[in-house]
Amino acid sequence: MLNIIKSDLFRIVRGKAIYISIIIMIIMLITSIIGMAPGRIGIVVTNSEIRKETGENSELQEKISDTSSLLETRKILKEYGEFELDRQIIGANSNLYYIFIVVVFTIVCADLSGGTVKNTLSSAISRKKYYLSKLIISLILGTIIIFINNYAIYFLNILINGVKFSTDFVEFTKLTIIQLPIMYGIISVLVCIAFVTKRKAIYNSIAIPLIIVIQLILMSIITLFRLDSTIMTNWEFQYVLSNLAENPENIYILKTTLLGVGYMILFNIVGFYSFKKAEIK
Repeated sequence: MLNIIKSDLFRIVRGKAIYISIIIMIIMLITSIIGMAPGRIGIVVTNSEIRKETGENSELQEKISDTSSLLETRKILKEYGEFELDRQIIGANSNLYYIFIVVVFTIVCADLSGGTVKNTLSSAISRKKYYLSKLIISLILGTIIIFINNYAIYFLNILINGVKFSTDFVEFTKLTIIQLPIMYGIISVLVCIAFVTKRKAIYNSIAIPLIIVIQLILMSIITLFRLDSTIMTNWEFQYVLSNLAENPENIYILKTTLLGVGYMILFNIVGFYSFKKAEIK
């Protein structure tokens, strides 16, 4: 199992995909830091974020609404505002989902689609160890990406915008840690999809639009049946990360931690048994 992890890590390091993904991630976080507002892929949070930044300062809100210039907006916010921008940006960490897609694609789909898995399984390693090795390296690389992303946000934000727009370092580290379980749950979902589909094209066609499709389905169900919108705002992936960044109560942290663990257990069981029963060609 350790040899598979080492070979996957070597392939990731030698390949271009992970570096391209990290460059895209850095461009996105720098854009958010310079724009002084988190960028999101998926449901866009509108003026509520500006209200969180500016509080009840109606004069400031009016000035921001009246300008379309990025430089002017920065000038206004830096003159009047004082808020924890880094906290808000990691609240939009659902963007990392698309980086995780690349990681799992490289680790799992490359073997399953290329046929190298048959040679690996013909040696002494079992399917259980094979699956666990792929899951472990996916979680390790996911963790590395999360920490690179978050601490790049933290230090670049201080460098570009100043300390009055940053969170206390210890508090920021806590926010990073409490987001990990739900992140691991989402990585497990992607690993499951990869082992169930076994094909690069099918994996991409499901994984890439998955978050947005789920958001649209939930919104449609809530609207159609006039359900409580907290179903969406408390438990959907993007909202969970945003809520966790806002320093929620311990009970909510516990519930989302259990949600992430539940995802890990459920989807890894599905992924493993699908792989266990699959015919390897």
